[in-house]
Amino acid sequence: MTSTGWRKTDIIVGSLACSAIAMHDYAHISAGRYYDVFWICNVAALALGLGILFKNASLVFVGFAWLLPGTAVWLVDAVVAGSNILPTSYAVHLGGSAAATYGVMRCGHAKHGVVAALAALVFAVVVSRVVLPEAANVNAAHAVPGGWGFLGGSRLAFVSVSLALVIATLGAAELGARAIARRIQLGVGTSVP
Repeated sequence: MTSTGWRKTDIIVGSLACSAIAMHDYAHISAGRYYDVFWICNVAALALGLGILFKNASLVFVGFAWLLPGTAVWLVDAVVAGSNILPTSYAVHLGGSAAATYGVMRCGHAKHGVVAALAALVFAVVVSRVVLPEAANVNAAHAVPGGWGFLGGSRLAFVSVSLALVIATLGAAELGARAIARRIQLGVGTSVP
């Protein structure tokens, strides 16, 4: 594919990612749950779409770091906690995971991606804790979510285990992004100019 062809694909994938999160956020707001817009996966999906459109590796890494593991958590949450899943969630999580991998292939390794991903998480949790209703418990900012006590019954235990999981997630995302970028750089798999 020519560089013009790849750029058109970037615009399509980035636009689809932004459209998916816009429709998903609209669905939340229309249902009277404006606060659900601030879940880390939703914040990451917006960063991802913009990152692909503007070829910003750090924003792409935010999506990569939080959407891939976030999709697994989203699926488990549907089963364990019996959460209500909006139809638009599929495009954000499943489509977003594919777009995140594509974005890393196109933008490469982000030198400060871990910092950007951590900043996005801190932003989402602080907004959830300070601004959003406690009863919504977005990003588990106020309490151990129902069905997730196995990560620690007390708030301190849950936060400690969650912090360890965040560190492990960011480490795995960093290794994964480096491996994808390295394969592309070496010309293994799909060649992306």
